[in-house]
Amino acid sequence: MTVLAGHIGAIVYTILGNTVNTQYKVQVSAPNLSMEEFTLSTYGFMAPDAYIPPQVFSSRLATVTQKGESISAAKAGEALKAPLGAALFMLYADYTMEGPSQCTEEGATFDCWTIKGTGLSHTRRVDDGTMTFTTIKGGGAAGDTENLGEGKYQASFTTGAQAALNVIEAVGEATMTVPEVFFDSRTLDSIRTGYRSDTLPTRTVTVKTGQKALFDKKTGEILGNIPQKIFYDVYGVEVPTKISPTLVSLGEGGMARENVVVTYTLLPEGASPAGYVAASAHIDLFSVDSTGEDSWEDFLVGQATTGRGTAQWAKGKVFDPNRKYFVQTVLNRGSDAEIRGERVPLPTLLADLDIDSDNNAGWKADGTHNLPKRDALEDQVEDQVGRPGKVLKANLVDTDGDKVPGYADGIDRNGQEGDGASEPFCPLVFELGGSVFDPARATVSFQYAGSDPAGVEKVVSADETVSYTLAPGALRLWIKDGQFSRKVADIAQGGDYVVPDKAYPLNWFEPVAGPKGWTLFVEGVRGVTSAEEKKITLTVDPDGEGPLAAVEGDLVLVTSIFAGLVPDYNHDRVIDEEDRARAAQGDIFYFWINDDDDSGETGGDDIPGEHSLGGELDCANYKVDGVRDLIDFFPVALDVKPLVGIFPPNTYTYRLKSAAENLKIVFPELTTATVANYLVDVDTARAIAFRPSFPVPMNKWPTDGAYNIEARRNLAALLASVGVQDAPPVVLLEGVKPGTAPLVLEIKDQTGNQVFTTSLNLSLDGVEQMFRQKNLIKVLSSLEEMGEQEFEQYYIPSVPPVGPEDRLISNDFINSEHFEGFDADNDDNDFIHVHGYNVNDQDARGEQSETFKRLYWSGSQARFWGITWYGWDTQLTVPVAGVGTRTPNYHLNVRRAFETGRLLKDFVVISELSNATIFAHSLGNMVVSSAIAEGMDIGRYLMVNAAVAEEAFTPQSAYAEGGTADGTGAYAYGTPWRTATSAWMYHPAWRYPDGVEVDFEEGYLPKLWASEWYKLFGTDDGRSTLTWRDRFARVRNSDSDSDSETYVYYAPTDEAFRPFNYSVEMAATDPDGNHYQPNVADLPGTEDVVFNWRPWDRSHLGYYAFALQELFKGQTSAIIGDDSDTGGWEFNLNPQDGYVFMGVKIPVSLANSYGKEQFRTKPFFSKNPDRDGLYSPQAVSIPSLLKEEMLANEIPALTNAAGHRGVGEIRVDHPDRDIDIRLAYAVNKPWPQDRLNGFEWKHSDIYVVAYPYLSGLYDEWAKRIKGE
Repeated sequence: MTVLAGHIGAIVYTILGNTVNTQYKVQVSAPNLSMEEFTLSTYGFMAPDAYIPPQVFSSRLATVTQKGESISAAKAGEALKAPLGAALFMLYADYTMEGPSQCTEEGATFDCWTIKGTGLSHTRRVDDGTMTFTTIKGGGAAGDTENLGEGKYQASFTTGAQAALNVIEAVGEATMTVPEVFFDSRTLDSIRTGYRSDTLPTRTVTVKTGQKALFDKKTGEILGNIPQKIFYDVYGVEVPTKISPTLVSLGEGGMARENVVVTYTLLPEGASPAGYVAASAHIDLFSVDSTGEDSWEDFLVGQATTGRGTAQWAKGKVFDPNRKYFVQTVLNRGSDAEIRGERVPLPTLLADLDIDSDNNAGWKADGTHNLPKRDALEDQVEDQVGRPGKVLKANLVDTDGDKVPGYADGIDRNGQEGDGASEPFCPLVFELGGSVFDPARATVSFQYAGSDPAGVEKVVSADETVSYTLAPGALRLWIKDGQFSRKVADIAQGGDYVVPDKAYPLNWFEPVAGPKGWTLFVEGVRGVTSAEEKKITLTVDPDGEGPLAAVEGDLVLVTSIFAGLVPDYNHDRVIDEEDRARAAQGDIFYFWINDDDDSGETGGDDIPGEHSLGGELDCANYKVDGVRDLIDFFPVALDVKPLVGIFPPNTYTYRLKSAAENLKIVFPELTTATVANYLVDVDTARAIAFRPSFPVPMNKWPTDGAYNIEARRNLAALLASVGVQDAPPVVLLEGVKPGTAPLVLEIKDQTGNQVFTTSLNLSLDGVEQMFRQKNLIKVLSSLEEMGEQEFEQYYIPSVPPVGPEDRLISNDFINSEHFEGFDADNDDNDFIHVHGYNVNDQDARGEQSETFKRLYWSGSQARFWGITWYGWDTQLTVPVAGVGTRTPNYHLNVRRAFETGRLLKDFVVISELSNATIFAHSLGNMVVSSAIAEGMDIGRYLMVNAAVAEEAFTPQSAYAEGGTADGTGAYAYGTPWRTATSAWMYHPAWRYPDGVEVDFEEGYLPKLWASEWYKLFGTDDGRSTLTWRDRFARVRNSDSDSDSETYVYYAPTDEAFRPFNYSVEMAATDPDGNHYQPNVADLPGTEDVVFNWRPWDRSHLGYYAFALQELFKGQTSAIIGDDSDTGGWEFNLNPQDGYVFMGVKIPVSLANSYGKEQFRTKPFFSKNPDRDGLYSPQAVSIPSLLKEEMLANEIPALTNAAGHRGVGEIRVDHPDRDIDIRLAYAVNKPWPQDRLNGFEWKHSDIYVVAYPYLSGLYDEWAKRIKGE
């Protein structure tokens, strides 16, 4: 047969043959398809010749769908779309009668026949029978049976009111004519033999289905076996449906914030046959608009067709918040067995919370944040676990410069209200809608780690340091942006603060983001420490006090962090939390530009803006100029570990930039744990010295060029190290030119959008714009112009230069803003610097600047005062490369020092600096010591390499000549005088007459010397003060009215103080200064002073300077300015005084034999012809300027400089204040490689030797400045 196939194929009914237990092969073919073969079989078993009695049978007729699925279910209480069907038919078999044969029954024999089956059977439709359908389970009801003819019967069926399995039984009945065949009562089977005729009689009987047509031989009754029944399973189905969540929260664009799960249950539930199994299960989604128009939207395929099943719309499914939605479960879609559950409302609530979660919204021109883009990507990342969400800088920046951090500013607490006091905040937009949203009744609340602004308190500590407390929590929500003045009260009370977890009606917010949108502003106040602190959750009660519960809506993450560029604000060589706090607050970091000319470890020129011949400003090149140059670089920590975790450098682009291009950067491989090393560890300093420096670009380093590639590579390596080390990395920066452009760290995403930026506020200018300077040269000029009688009579020096302008108050500074900003951090201590001899006003700038820088890096926050004085009178430039300037007339500048001392004292008094720490170098100690002697009070005095004779600080009693009353034994070995004085300081012409080495007693005795002349006069005579001894008694604290602490720093190897021809090895190894005794060959005569001074010999510059100037007193030389040729070591060759006979000095023995008294008016040393009054037999009053002139020119000291071996008197009382600077800071420690044998300290090494070698010394001074 051929049939037309549908889209699901074809169904063909087959009628098999009339034999039992028989197989049939059926072949099926279709065009273009291979043939298929089916095997069908008939059931049953029949023995050979068996007889099958006639019977009526029924079979269930199933109505199926196009897919062949039975239609056996309807919604509970509804009619089955396909009626119950049954077929009624009669089964009978062919037979023959075989016989006759002989049979015996009750003793009688007769002919009989036997029934023999042929093996063929037949069926016949019963058209006139009946079928009865009866519900036996489930509560449903069958309708009347309808005879369809051709043996088919049907009845409608309505399922019960409750979901249940309905079971229906059907029994058929028919009347038929059949042969009268008897049954065996034992087997209930047919009796096949013993029939008396070859033709069986027939009977017409009514039988039920399954009843055999066999009769009782005795009674003739038909066999009454149990009827055959057929059963129908019909399901009355319910499909209750639930939605989870019960209220679907919608986000950006109406997208569901979580999976929408539809759960349905097929009832009756359970395993088949008790439970219903559908062919399919679908979930339909409908929507209704505001007009009531219904629309089909979507469907889902359920994952189960029996029992409980689910289907879900994934998170992100879009629902229109302006429509109402319903779901309906559909079983067996499109068939006569289709069952639809009730429509169930799907309530929606749009609660969308948006912030710039992907950090690329950017900023407006006025610095305020753009609104979030509210796109799919932003929504996708806004609440992802492990991501930061919006990254905010904690609001610590002091925007308006009032020293109040942003979180405490611009609010009505502590008097800080007002606009413009805080940086703008980040906008947070929320939008509401949905089918259950009632804007008139709805309330919203925000769950977040709020820091109550009302908890900000101003705290003033004992040292008047001001701080502001911060309540717990990391974030604040406001209804105003940060640049506007805000009230800290709850918005419910008229304030601007949104309290966490508090429900607010919508009319308390101003809709600034659309008709159903509102904008708040997020402020971060401290770094978040946990995942919970990042969350801001919007909770909405859609109908306020109505029956609906509040629902947690959208969630965004906000990561408030501190990540930035952190310098060493308090310059203590540590970058710590205090510095982090100041960087976060946006404090300006003040530093100097690198405009000197350093070289190596001991070379260069420290004068700002100047450079030596052939040199250049350090900032003009592209490298570190040796270890000395490192002091001109400041460290900045890239405290960016949170950022690197959030914005991986291999995905995002990091840039360092400066709009003014006034910075250069060095990558030193330091961290905050090792940041000090470039300034204190010599090995580190040497490793960094001469590294390349790279200009910080205005925008970014170009991608081409080896230099730029190296800069990029260094930055990339630095960022890569962030994730693998605990301490933040550090870079070094140098200022190139003045300016206030910040150093900016910028991060951009792959599309070039800026996602984060932080900056370090800078102010760069010359170092002299950071400390004060007093020009005492000018004041001295004024003093000379006054024309005082005493001054005119005794002292007519050359007029000194004008010198630099004073810098004492803000208006004196070119960049007063820079000065004021830096000076605001002073700790109310003061430090005064006084330079030494041969230092002109330009050199003084260098020494002041260098000292300031060194103390700066040792953490000193004292006000620094540089004193410039005229200590270079007669200075000239020596035309020898490397020699520079020399000042030959030392004596004249000693007098300058005396006078400057008085001016310094007045300045200290006027400036209220009596508690200051004062540092003087070389002859500057004459200035300071004179000032103290004049009555200047000072807190601490650091006497470094002092070019002042030790005896000036030693009591006169220490120089007692000893011996008997008649002078016998005076000055002998072991007397105080011999112990206190230094044989190196005895002039050879007096100690060794005629250049012959003799015993001490055979030379001119000290009673003849100018140094001892003062002893001949009483205290009422001014001449008794013509001695260096104890002139500066007040310096050693001998006066009860002086509370200063004097610290002496000396160095035996100081070339300026070494005794004549005393080598550096001798100085370094002579334990007490007396181990190497002088002899006549070692000491100079007048004729070889100039030779030994050797200004043309660079290796000999400055050697023996102090000894030479003392030994040269009273003698003249054009090379030192022809200042004075009297007194001192010059012999009195005036014949009238009797010490010369025939042009020859009298013998030593004769001179020594004279009594001391005659030397009062006729000294053995040469008298000054211009000072006749000095030699009067009466007491003489000596003006101070004359006394200073005579001390400077004519009265020699017999001790070494205090800078050579220290001050014994101070050492006795305070051994910790008399310090061999060489032993303390050079010996057995790293030392510059150009220093002899590694143990030589030279006269100017306090300035010259690079800071890393001397950081410990300056650290000690920084403590002393504080009085520690």
